[in-house]
Amino acid sequence: MRRADEMSGRLRGDPGVRNLWRVFWGVVLLLGAWYGLLIRQALVWTPARFVREKSPPVWASVELPAWARPLSAPTTGPPERPSALPTTPSELPNVERGRRLFHTVGCAVCHGVDGAGGVRNPNYVRDTIPALDRLAERMLLFEKADIQTVIEGLARHDLPDTLPQSGLPRWPVVRAQYESLRNLIWNGNPAGQRDPRGPEPIPMPAWKDRLSSEDVDDILAFLLSRSL
Repeated sequence: MRRADEMSGRLRGDPGVRNLWRVFWGVVLLLGAWYGLLIRQALVWTPARFVREKSPPVWASVELPAWARPLSAPTTGPPERPSALPTTPSELPNVERGRRLFHTVGCAVCHGVDGAGGVRNPNYVRDTIPALDRLAERMLLFEKADIQTVIEGLARHDLPDTLPQSGLPRWPVVRAQYESLRNLIWNGNPAGQRDPRGPEPIPMPAWKDRLSSEDVDDILAFLLSRSL
């Protein structure tokens, strides 16, 4: 017993042993601090936080096809006016504005793209809705210079007043045709039936509630330009 006490006292007095004890307790303290930090993190950890901090997966950046995308919320209020219909005639050249009007308001549905015709009209005396791409001939305008003169008058919207001074050889006929076309567009016209007992063919609708005087002039200018 005495020998064991002497050995223990000798070990406690040894500097090397004291250093080992210091290292041991230092390691214990470090491990305790480390585990304490882990326990704290475990207490404040939540799945939502993990999801927020986690980087998005690769597939999240892939663009979905149109049919797989979620539907957008419906818009409220009146729809915006189509860009093909400027608010004022001066925003575009009259021929270009007339072309956009012709294809936007619905003229091309019956008279074909650019007025080329070919749209069938059942039980109509001419089988198809009249084409309008040769309107210049109907107005007895056979020279390109004469067609351009009328287009310029339509751009100023004073064609009836300026035709007598235009130098056109048949200006009275041109003015009469112009007035007839404006009246036809504004007031419409029933379509002649081939068989009175058959179905009623598609008539020319009245556009006076949708087209202004400037709109009609621009559409006519576009149709005349098809002969240039």
